[in-house]
Amino acid sequence: MAAPSVDTFKIRFPELISAGDTVIDFWIVDVVEELCEPNFGDCYPVAVETLAAHRLALSLQRQAQAAQGITATVGAVQSASADGLSVSLAVSKAATGSGRESYLAQTPYGLEYLSIREKCLGRGRVTSCR
Repeated sequence: MAAPSVDTFKIRFPELISAGDTVIDFWIVDVVEELCEPNFGDCYPVAVETLAAHRLALSLQRQAQAAQGITATVGAVQSASADGLSVSLAVSKAATGSGRESYLAQTPYGLEYLSIREKCLGRGRVTSCR
């Protein structure tokens, strides 16, 4: 089984390459410290990289919002206006679940991780090995 890596992350998520290798590696290491490899088995590398992509995407989103003076929005923008400044945020079905599921539902990567987690762990709980 291949280990999670910056190289496979960039192949899997080319849209996030601009974050740079150091930042991508930071998020991979962050997730490796959380997920338990024996629980995920063969799904482990993709689970790590997908959850890392989720966290990186949220970080990039917060940075972009901060640069525009926007603070703490949750959910994908469903509609927007210009002069009247009206924004509507979409709420996915997963976002109505537990706090963890709501957190993961904020990006397509988080939703993909939920799918991987369900496939590989069933309805089991993700726990740390440490």
